[in-house]
Amino acid sequence: MMPVVSRDIPLMRLVLILLVSVLFWVVVFDALDAPRKEETLHVFIAASALEKDRLEQSLMEALEAEGIRKVVITVLSESDAFFPTAMMTQGLLESDVLILPLELLQTFCLKDQFRVLGYSDDDQTLVIEDDMPLGIVVGPDDLSFSVSFETEGDYGLFLNTSSLHGDAMLIEVINVMLA
Repeated sequence: MMPVVSRDIPLMRLVLILLVSVLFWVVVFDALDAPRKEETLHVFIAASALEKDRLEQSLMEALEAEGIRKVVITVLSESDAFFPTAMMTQGLLESDVLILPLELLQTFCLKDQFRVLGYSDDDQTLVIEDDMPLGIVVGPDDLSFSVSFETEGDYGLFLNTSSLHGDAMLIEVINVMLA
């Protein structure tokens, strides 16, 4: 008969093994449950302050039937040292909807970054570039949420060409954002 070898695992090692396994499964389930890109709406706004929670809640309620599980709102002041970098990367590469000062259209050639609007409202002034409606001129009073723009100039609401979402859903986003 073989002798029985008894090995006691120290308590700290057992606790460490349990913690690592729990952490592993949390990471796995979090990755499996995370919203995909097509289930996320990104909004980039050049402003010094806004009612982020109210806008996020309004968009989530309006877009729940569209399959949107997450709304990401990035707010950055134009005077921030990182604004140009953030606008060119996070704003133009990831965002679906942008609110930017119209003077940026003269500074940067952005017309190829914005979808031609299939939206028209007689009460709205459109941003026209090369005879194409690319955005809607907005001010703090035109929006359904409180916002403080840094400059007094006009701002535009634009739809990004790189957005994964269809025009109908993005028009719904415009309707939610406008007062």
